[in-house]
Amino acid sequence: LLASRGDFASALARYEEFLRANPNHPAMRKALYQTAECLRKLDRADDAENTYALIVDKYQRGEMVDAAAYRAAALAYNRRDFRAALPYFNVARTQTADPKLKADATFRAARCLEAAGRKADAAPLFQELVSSPDANPFQEPARLSLARIAFDLGRREEALPFFEHLAASAGDPVVRGEALVRAGRIHSDLGHKDQADALFDKVFALAGADAWKPVAQMALVEARYKAKDYQGVVDAYNKGVFQLPDEMRAQMFLMTGNSFQRLGRFPDAIKTYGILENFFQGKPEGQEAGYRRLQCLYQNKDPNLVGFIDHYVKREKDAGRPSHRFIDRALLLKAET
Repeated sequence: LLASRGDFASALARYEEFLRANPNHPAMRKALYQTAECLRKLDRADDAENTYALIVDKYQRGEMVDAAAYRAAALAYNRRDFRAALPYFNVARTQTADPKLKADATFRAARCLEAAGRKADAAPLFQELVSSPDANPFQEPARLSLARIAFDLGRREEALPFFEHLAASAGDPVVRGEALVRAGRIHSDLGHKDQADALFDKVFALAGADAWKPVAQMALVEARYKAKDYQGVVDAYNKGVFQLPDEMRAQMFLMTGNSFQRLGRFPDAIKTYGILENFFQGKPEGQEAGYRRLQCLYQNKDPNLVGFIDHYVKREKDAGRPSHRFIDRALLLKAET
């Protein structure tokens, strides 16, 4: 009654008094569980976890053990102690008769195995959730985890059906966006250009998947560049301006600038290389862009080329980069001019 009113401190005192006076009472395990619940409500997480663990270790099976194991595991899981959480999630999932608790504990046990680098051991637990005849809220994330595991282990053709299923059916647009991108990349690697293009286009049109749109754009640019489809690179670049990490952004600008150059669109190439050179000075992409820009000026017969070359060489030497390969190439351009 005290606990139901929110007076957990008074309830805890009564439970502790009962436990001291009745160590062999039939209601002992229930009283221990309620003691742990009061401790948890009072933000005494360590004491609560120890009490839940005591129930599991003392009684092993039967009433309250599954619930206590889940609570002990959840507290360890929340502080990211996955090694401590795993055995208690395993007790909960193997002993409970509650399908919801079983699904929850199974999913989190699999997550603990993943965190420990044991992906091959996690996969059967995720598969159990995916194959379950009873609907559960973990089927979609479990299917995504199975796909990621297969993808990361290099088994891309095994991962593809999982990603395609999620791409068609996932309710969460972020999950659907990831599935579309990864399925598109696999199709691209397999040489299935049309299938990959269709999947990437769906990402660009998908509301709520903004985090995956730049990844789709980068994958599309890379695929076109690898195939030497330089107009395709430019078209993919023009899909939109998305927020990319610096490393990916530098690579995209360089591939796009190179494509403009291969297409003979020197003003566009010079502009793209200039952006890359300004924003990524000192990085390999910025150094290469500076030289490629000089190449375009040379091919475009710019009358000020020699001055641009001298500026480029001086800047690189002054920055403590006197010997990288593009300086020699720039000087060769000057000599030819």
